[in-house]
Amino acid sequence: MPAGVLPPETEEFVSTYVVKEGDDIQSIAEQFGISAEQLLFANPSVNPGYIVTGTKLNIPRADVPIPGSVKY
Repeated sequence: MPAGVLPPETEEFVSTYVVKEGDDIQSIAEQFGISAEQLLFANPSVNPGYIVTGTKLNIPRADVPIPGSVKY
């Protein structure tokens, strides 16, 4: 597993998702009620402009903030 990626069974992730043909980062994020930024932070090795069918993505909990982000 790449550095900085936690296994899906940790408390920061709720599940994994396998990319299907036609998926993009935004549509996957919307399915799980999270932002594209949260999804990409949980999957740092993923190129947002080119995701490959069959890639397994970590799906973070919606309430886990991106480090350095500020919510008002």
